[in-house]
Amino acid sequence: MPYVKPPLGGPIGRSRMRLSASSLVAWERGKRDWFLKYKIALKTPKNPEMILGIIIEEALIGLMMESPSSKHIPEKSIWASWMNDVEYVPTDNAPVINSISDLRKWINKKIPDAAKVVWNEGKIKWEKSIYKREDREWEDVGIHLIEKMLTGGIELFLEEITQCFEKKGGPHLEKWRLNGDPFPIPAPCWHKKATHPIPEKVPKHLESNFFDNKYFNNPFTNKGEPNLKEVWEITRPWAKDPRVWQPQRLYHQEGWASGEMDLMLRWEENAKIVDIKASDGKSKYSVGLPIQLRFYGWLIQEIKRISGLKFELSGLEGWYLKVPFRKMVDLIHPSELPEETQRLKNIWKEQQETDRVNSKCPIDGEFNLLSNSLESITPKRWKGESLETICKNLEPEYPYSKILSIPDRLNVKGNISGKWGPLNNHFGELVHGALISNSKRGTVNLTLEESQPNSHHKLSELTDGEYVILDAMPGIWRDMARLYVDEKSKIIPIDEYNEGSQELTRLGRILTKTDIQGLVVSRSLNSGKRLDGRPWTMESCHLWDGEAIIELVAFGSAIGGKFSSLICGDLVKVRSAELGWRNGIPQLRLNPRKTKFEIIEKEDSN
Repeated sequence: MPYVKPPLGGPIGRSRMRLSASSLVAWERGKRDWFLKYKIALKTPKNPEMILGIIIEEALIGLMMESPSSKHIPEKSIWASWMNDVEYVPTDNAPVINSISDLRKWINKKIPDAAKVVWNEGKIKWEKSIYKREDREWEDVGIHLIEKMLTGGIELFLEEITQCFEKKGGPHLEKWRLNGDPFPIPAPCWHKKATHPIPEKVPKHLESNFFDNKYFNNPFTNKGEPNLKEVWEITRPWAKDPRVWQPQRLYHQEGWASGEMDLMLRWEENAKIVDIKASDGKSKYSVGLPIQLRFYGWLIQEIKRISGLKFELSGLEGWYLKVPFRKMVDLIHPSELPEETQRLKNIWKEQQETDRVNSKCPIDGEFNLLSNSLESITPKRWKGESLETICKNLEPEYPYSKILSIPDRLNVKGNISGKWGPLNNHFGELVHGALISNSKRGTVNLTLEESQPNSHHKLSELTDGEYVILDAMPGIWRDMARLYVDEKSKIIPIDEYNEGSQELTRLGRILTKTDIQGLVVSRSLNSGKRLDGRPWTMESCHLWDGEAIIELVAFGSAIGGKFSSLICGDLVKVRSAELGWRNGIPQLRLNPRKTKFEIIEKEDSN
């Protein structure tokens, strides 16, 4: 089964807390780079290839979703029509397919139309990007390159079809002929409606011939030797359906690991995992492919072991589209699985324990900020200055605080009551919470909440009473102070607490706002849909005060024109930024009514 439901209580969306293939690759490259990229979400400037790879993958999947068995098959790409939100134009006749060459000619006719949509869609995304390389432009990407990569992907797929045909349709032929696709989660194709393990996550589409079986002529009606139309349907891999906006991931049952594969070929007795790369395999980043694929292989075998699924893997491959060629990666042997599980879980635990000291920059007297150079993010008037001088210029003056002096964990005492949950927090994640007050009369009342789903499961099990909370995280939401707890927090009954062993902060004296100034060193814009289907938008920047880095975010209505105009190299001052938390790391948030935001000097005005 290619993907499963997320663990109970966990979000279906991306979580920086889980171990994933990409985060594991980053961790293996360097722990501090992992921290900056995954723990505090520092971004590097986009280049066209970062946008192109995602769209190329979706276009290739869209081509594989075509069917030579359609009665009135269109000559142009259905994916391209779907992306443009127009009905495809059917032809009068179904294609004549008697050879692999016929299949190649039929599908390759659709590539130019798909390539145009890839280019146009990439252009739109490039222009909307708020942080991109100034020395690059979308026009660096040529249509011929896109066509070459799509053709390369189809050639690799046709190699699979050839193998399946030579093996007389593979071991599942009779199942296909009897009842169609034999897998619980079928491979996506245009003549069938999209599926998802959680049916309500499939968007409701307008009535369209994109999803109408009347144009599909079932090829599984003959007996004896299979024909190539049958083999195309059998060989089509499982992939993330472009019609479904929700993630379609593998989730470890314990919740600490997840992964989303590109393709899974299932026409043989055992399945094969494929990762699509819109490159030639010569990049320095290609060394991460074995780590990535072996993680997928481990995860699906681990899920199979825990759940009892009857599912076996035969291989792992990376498909490089520019050449094209396959890179084979060795599977983890079943006897190695327990050791690999423990190794990966230890990595995950170490990732959770990393603290914000890792956000310090420079390190050992050098500027080390992912792939960003110091020159690319410092104001023009400081060009040529030494790192020591730049750091000195960024030292905050009163009343502004240094980033590492912003309140971290604290200890409190209070009465806990009124437990609730799981309910949606402001990120749309299901969390538990309660009320904490400074006395039974409740003169000071605060919300106590999990910082992430299932981050402190004991919170839901507490009985009403007085407790001491160690390593709680202070924050504020909608002008109300609140406390967050996670795996590092401890909730101790008052009669088990050793009085005086830790310094306690009074509930009424919790600091939830701060004043900060710094240099903008990263920008990002994200949008999507919450678990309840409502849209969300978030803009963020990362500020560097010459010593450390922190994320400053604005949600929805808090995103103003001034914030959106920020670019790397701007110097800013922020008054009354609200303290929040993500993944155990402080995160500052803009309140549109309370936070004062000032750009000291625009970088592009120098």
